[in-house]
Amino acid sequence: MLLQALEETGYADSTAVFVFADHGDYAGDYGLVEKWPSGLEDVLTHVPLLVRVPGGAKNHRVAEQVQHMDIVATILNLANITAQHTHFSQDLTPIVMGASGDPNRVVYAEGGYGTNEPQDFEGNCNVSSQAGMCNPKAIYYPKGMQQQQHPLSVCRSVMIRTPKYKLVYRSDERDPDHCSELYDLQKDPRELNNIYNESSYEDVKKQLKEQLLLWYIQTSDVTPFKTDGRGYFPPHQDVDSKLMTAIHKMGLQNPDNVIGENPVIYSAPKNLK
Repeated sequence: MLLQALEETGYADSTAVFVFADHGDYAGDYGLVEKWPSGLEDVLTHVPLLVRVPGGAKNHRVAEQVQHMDIVATILNLANITAQHTHFSQDLTPIVMGASGDPNRVVYAEGGYGTNEPQDFEGNCNVSSQAGMCNPKAIYYPKGMQQQQHPLSVCRSVMIRTPKYKLVYRSDERDPDHCSELYDLQKDPRELNNIYNESSYEDVKKQLKEQLLLWYIQTSDVTPFKTDGRGYFPPHQDVDSKLMTAIHKMGLQNPDNVIGENPVIYSAPKNLK
């Protein structure tokens, strides 16, 4: 219906359409239903992504891995918009136009809660929005009680997935390595045989953990493109000249940006006078 409406209104040749899911669900897989915050099986993380763009390849199916965040870079490129923030998504336009994906692409996912943040857990009867979970007849009552009674079962988790292997590392202040998982996807694509503690895969596990660490270091924080012109002190306020002289000697501030005509607002600390 959507594509038909675009055709009928004349927007089909100027509109890109992306259809995707936010997550998958257990549908009896592993004896489970629904989803779980620290669950990172493929049935939860491997979701559909359908893209239709003007001039794009038809019936082009890509087996190589991509990530949700790649949609951002792709839309920005299609719309000819320059990003105004640091991001780590990859532009999928070449793939949409018919190219193959990256056979060595590594993807990541994360979820779960820390036990030091009880406000995040479902089933908290002291939170009005979750009161419904405290009713034993409620459909989500078992899910909420599981988290409240066994909080480590939903502890923070992170996944790294290569074309060959998948590591799910779970950690909490109560247990630094809790029920982590490792799978050889070529031998075990359904993730049924956890080899995390097998000595023959120790080197693989070490390498994947190192890649995870690098990913966190390189992507965990960014700064805005636009700088704040206020410097170290609020705008439109002058500071004590002795204090500023000491600051200038330490090379911390350009006096032309901070000292005003009447430096009377701030008093210098006694040890700087």
